[in-house]
Amino acid sequence: MRAKFVNEDFKDILKPKSLDDIKRDHQTLIFWKRIIDGARSPKSIKYFLDKEFIKDKAKERGLNQPIRKDWQKQLLYFLDIIDEEKEKKGDEITQELVRKVYSHTRDYGRNGINAPAAFYVDIKNYINNKYKEVNTKYKRYTGNELKEGLLGDYLWKDRQGESHFIEVYENPKSIKRLEPDVRGISDKEGNLYVLDHTGFIHERILDYVKSKKLMEDAGWDYDNHYYVNMIAWQRMRGTNDMYLGESYSENKDVIYLDWFKELVDKVRTKNPHINFIEESIYDARL
Repeated sequence: MRAKFVNEDFKDILKPKSLDDIKRDHQTLIFWKRIIDGARSPKSIKYFLDKEFIKDKAKERGLNQPIRKDWQKQLLYFLDIIDEEKEKKGDEITQELVRKVYSHTRDYGRNGINAPAAFYVDIKNYINNKYKEVNTKYKRYTGNELKEGLLGDYLWKDRQGESHFIEVYENPKSIKRLEPDVRGISDKEGNLYVLDHTGFIHERILDYVKSKKLMEDAGWDYDNHYYVNMIAWQRMRGTNDMYLGESYSENKDVIYLDWFKELVDKVRTKNPHINFIEESIYDARL
């Protein structure tokens, strides 16, 4: 009886008839969940760092109080994203957010927001509750999380001082849409962490993962000249193949050590859709 109930309950949550509809609804919910969790992109940076832009945007939205706190800046970003999304083909989540905007502005003029703090909390609570509701039943039915392995965003500043936010994935379901030569690292449990940008060395990925209180015992062994408690990987030119990093070309014997073989077996088991090849990508390209 329980299995039948879960099955029916899951179908009730995911009303659309086709798999494409279900996938689109999941992507929409994940998109909004990332937004309210504070994920940033090159587009969103100005809402948090550009003082003149923030001032003008606050005036446009009728938020005349000084915009100093992050929640106020995030609210400005929410409002613009909702405006952009409502112009696209509607879905339940976006339409509900549009209704909430209307509810908080109808007694306060065309653009002004009535009780902005309450409105901010209302948006976050709606998305969080919706995500928890769907994710719980999705996980119960499929055994997987709805968030598709996204660990977070890596903040990087280029030589011109421009800030960029780059997605970091934990055990990505696929690497097909990622950049062609991305690097990744795997841990003792077989988890694979991939940063979706070609130009970053493995140390930067490790720094980010450690900032999440993960892989804290992993790193470079200066005596033996190889990584310990982890393996460094790199994708081969847009293929589904992940080779060992270039440093393994200088110390090839490590691949024969028992602990190394065990780590390779674990990452293959946890990420069976990716081909892990025990050869340095430097040697493979020769």
